[in-house]
Amino acid sequence: MKTSDLKDAELDYWVAKALDLKNPAIENDCCTYDITIFKNVLRESFYPSILWSICGEYIQQFNLTIIKNPDKEIWGATNGTHIAQQGETPQIAICRCIVELKFGKEIT
Repeated sequence: MKTSDLKDAELDYWVAKALDLKNPAIENDCCTYDITIFKNVLRESFYPSILWSICGEYIQQFNLTIIKNPDKEIWGATNGTHIAQQGETPQIAICRCIVELKFGKEIT
C-alpha cells in the first residue's frame, strides 16, 4: 500500500509503529497501544491524524514544515529534503510524512 493512501485508524496504526509504541493494533476502528502504569498494562487510544494535542509535537520532533496549497483544500508536510506528503488536513499530511520517513513510500 502507498503511504499516501493511508487514512483513519490505519494511518494512526502506522504512525504508532513508526514511533515504536508498544503493541499497536486497530480495535473497533481505533488505533490502540500498550502503556504500563505501576506494572499494569493498559490499552491507550491513539489518534494523531485528528488530534493536534498528539500530532503537534511531531512538527518539531521530525523537523517538518507544513504548507497549504492556496488553490485547493490540501495540506503538505515535508522534512525539507526528499520526503513530502499531502493530506486533507495538516495532521494527515504530518502523519503520512512520519510514516514515509520511517518506512518509505510503500508499506506492507
